Amino acid sequence: MTTKSTDITHGMADGTLANLSKADKARILKLMSRAAEKAYRRGFQQGAHIATTRPADLPKSLYDWRYGTSLDLSPWADCPRREKSLDRLRMECAGLREIGLLPR
Repeated sequence: MTTKSTDITHGMADGTLANLSKADKARILKLMSRAAEKAYRRGFQQGAHIATTRPADLPKSLYDWRYGTSLDLSPWADCPRREKSLDRLRMECAGLREIGLLPR
């Protein structure tokens, strides 16, 4: 096990999911990226409501920002840029390679 304690795969043995088919790995990764994106948007929305001041570059409608975009996309909160949520998951969770969900 080589993952850091802050990675979601911490404590999982290397290769744990390596025997899954490519199709199963793709389905799991898509589900994980959507779940991560949904959690990120909720946290951002809650944080923006707690803040006493809102910078002008934040989304005008947090509801539309949170629910108006497919969870397959990861919209940035401070500009109109978007990226694939699966790409974001790959960047945020390097340990997925160690357990066999992503190619090395």
